[in-house]
Amino acid sequence: MPGNRWQRIATKVGFALILGVYPLIALLQGRPFSQWIIPGTFPCPTTALALVFMATTSSARRRWLYLVTVCLLLIWAVPFPIMIQIPRFGVYEDSIMLAIGIYSLIMLIANARKAKREKSAKL
Repeated sequence: MPGNRWQRIATKVGFALILGVYPLIALLQGRPFSQWIIPGTFPCPTTALALVFMATTSSARRRWLYLVTVCLLLIWAVPFPIMIQIPRFGVYEDSIMLAIGIYSLIMLIANARKAKREKSAKL
């Protein structure tokens, strides 16, 4: 878990949204269980879950692989809900993925700045 209190809270809220609210929205909309959107069965909640995990870490050893992975997940998480999933298919649950994508982008930038400051402090 992240060291900062607000990051711990945001991470826990992210997990709760993905694991609890995604299925709850489907339940409230009256969808049968076979159409519930849950992590592991559909790409959007699985992407959101991966982004929460990636936002809590910062890989120093294979930085390029970490950045490529996060960027690919962010490409799926940020523009797609606004442009495709919500207006075209009415999958309002994907606004959760959008929010987590924005949080992950902020954390990616914050982790990069922190790593840069630590590197310059060592010199």
